[in-house]
Amino acid sequence: MQLEQALGYCEKGVLVLTMAQLMDAMDRNLACALASLAVTIRALVVGIPELGPRDGDLQEVLTYVDGKLAYLGWSDERRLGTGIWFLRGDARPGTLTNTELGSFITPLLTSPICL
Repeated sequence: MQLEQALGYCEKGVLVLTMAQLMDAMDRNLACALASLAVTIRALVVGIPELGPRDGDLQEVLTYVDGKLAYLGWSDERRLGTGIWFLRGDARPGTLTNTELGSFITPLLTSPICL
């Protein structure tokens, strides 16, 4: 693909973020650096249930991350989505279960990937 050759070295990248310091300066710098290495990106927000936001605020977290990635130059076509996964406990509504976590990342493992 010509687009892949023009943009970088791998087709898909995963940006893993912590809920505690969501999209801080280091995360933003990494997302910018990945823009020149990966054609597409998927963001995974990892949280601890006791420290995470209320269930009603989870959509706001997804919107915030997606908006930041768009601001940093990741176009709609290059953003493959954002998911939230909590380290322990049952999945909350709108978050990834342990099984879904695998399927969220697995399609990315079918080609060279930047982690």
